[in-house]
Amino acid sequence: MGRADEILDLAQEMIQTRGFNAFSFQDIAHELGIKKASVQFYFPKKEDLGQKVVQRYCDRFDTFLEDLDRKNLSLRESLARYLVPFYQVSQGGNLVCLCGVLGGEFVSLPNQVQQEVETFFRKQEVWLTQRLKKSAETGEFSANADPAAWAKSFFAALQGALIIARSRHDPDYFHQVAQTLQQIT
Repeated sequence: MGRADEILDLAQEMIQTRGFNAFSFQDIAHELGIKKASVQFYFPKKEDLGQKVVQRYCDRFDTFLEDLDRKNLSLRESLARYLVPFYQVSQGGNLVCLCGVLGGEFVSLPNQVQQEVETFFRKQEVWLTQRLKKSAETGEFSANADPAAWAKSFFAALQGALIIARSRHDPDYFHQVAQTLQQIT
């Protein structure tokens, strides 16, 4: 792992625990034992760093979703596996979804970071919608709700559950919500 990856990893952790506006290049430099100029060598502006952190997060999630699609799983199996990264975040102590925390700060984010966050949310909803439509065609998903509306509700409930679980210091809160969501399908 190179220095740029170390900076990205630490920036992601700081965003997930503090928020985008609550850390600085100096905080990163101090944690890594380097000079602030070393951070700026890789990421000249904070918005550059923020955009790259979110892009990397999105790319990793995209790869995860593509892998899920290749497995041709049932809806229940797909959703169970889809929830794994969310469970991991909920177990991370003070963490929430990177884009979930950025969504809370949305109006104060640089435009390029806002665009990446919007892209992440849209891709999650599109993937869930497509998965539900495919399952509706086979009769596996038969809820009375429109798949797109259901996908939005499912994803919003996950994001909200992560935030509430963190505020309560109770990862089981997220688990209870996630298990309930799985039973609805």
